[in-house]
Amino acid sequence: MSPVRGVAAVLAGGLSAMFLLAPGAASALQTSTIEFTDPAPITAEFASDWSTRLTVNFTTPDFSVPAPPSQGTVDVYVEGISGAWATGLPINADGSVYVSQPLAQPLLPACPHSLNAIFVPNTEAFLGTSQTTTPLVVTITPLAVSGAIDMVDDEESSFPLIRATLSGAYVDAMGGDPAGTWSFTVTDATGESVFDTDVPVEQGEKNPLGVALTAKLKPGATYTVEGAFEPVAELAGGVTVGDIAPITYTEGAASGSSSLTLPLWAVIVSAIMILALATIAVVLAVRLRPTPSIPTDQEST
Repeated sequence: MSPVRGVAAVLAGGLSAMFLLAPGAASALQTSTIEFTDPAPITAEFASDWSTRLTVNFTTPDFSVPAPPSQGTVDVYVEGISGAWATGLPINADGSVYVSQPLAQPLLPACPHSLNAIFVPNTEAFLGTSQTTTPLVVTITPLAVSGAIDMVDDEESSFPLIRATLSGAYVDAMGGDPAGTWSFTVTDATGESVFDTDVPVEQGEKNPLGVALTAKLKPGATYTVEGAFEPVAELAGGVTVGDIAPITYTEGAASGSSSLTLPLWAVIVSAIMILALATIAVVLAVRLRPTPSIPTDQEST
């Protein structure tokens, strides 16, 4: 705290004691003022950290000093949002009040927001209530997300996988995917759906999503695979998702075939069974082979 603010805080404390001890102080509320310390507009990316500061003063025609912290708290309102957006913000010794995104509130969506604040005195305060005369404009900009899908073989499954990935500004800024839901639809040449599913994605997921295409597909037939991603409601206002291009998949093609691909364990079991059958065949052949007869002396004469 600077020396000037320190002196102002001491003066405010002395004035507070004076008004509390003065006769009729409870009925003669004094003037308070509250304003944003820096009224310049703020621009911040969605889900990023931002903050601003208010100053609450005890004001008379002769002087203006920081309001004592014991006088009350501050509530902040955002135009278009019902009720107080932030409540009970404490006043510091220098009269300052810090404002940022409350943890208990949904993130502000991507658009300009007008913030106003009200000083709320406590029941024993000598200061009256006041509110900001000039709102602060906070503009939240969206974070873009783009998606892509492709088909891959899975060595551990007899089905091909639909692989889905997300990239873009949100993934770069947050270090992972936004929470949401991937939706997949597979249609045949006539446009009839043969497979559809929804798969949730956790916040911060870093790995591509793989979904087994378990539908019974016709060998040689070509299908259209479509994917869409929708963020959860808490993020929908600040994340923009671009169009995700559909792809085609031919069952049995070299790029991945559910009818020709066997899992590794099945190959091993098949090899063991073939070896066992071959061993049994050899043993049976040896046992069933006729024993050659040995000629006797009478036969030789």
